[in-house]
Amino acid sequence: MKNRCVLLSGPAVADDEDLDIGLQNYAVVFKNPDNNRLETISSEKKIDLILLELLDEHPAETEVIKKIKARHPHLEIIVIAGASDSEMLAKAFECGAKDAFRKPYKTALIVERIAALLYHQEHVGMQLTDEDEALE
Repeated sequence: MKNRCVLLSGPAVADDEDLDIGLQNYAVVFKNPDNNRLETISSEKKIDLILLELLDEHPAETEVIKKIKARHPHLEIIVIAGASDSEMLAKAFECGAKDAFRKPYKTALIVERIAALLYHQEHVGMQLTDEDEALE
């Protein structure tokens, strides 16, 4: 798998060393502990996937998903939300989130899901490139 980049955004996911170590087998990991620079980082760096921890005190974060997906439609976003945030999760999916996990999350499942999405991105991307070249 070529170098992929994953952004861990939010206080718990950015501070989760097991998550960081598990993902380093599949991608370069960037961290954004407070979600404030999410749009800037996704524009400045070539990010393949964002693991976004939705914070209860910032329900407008789901709108950031919509803005990022408008600029980067192929960027995958997985959200992490509190156990009682059903409305926030529904809004995140409406805005373009690919998948979601509730807190407390199982690190191994998230690493497995991210690895699968990165693998899929790489292989589908290669197929699209091959098809584009065949059309020329």
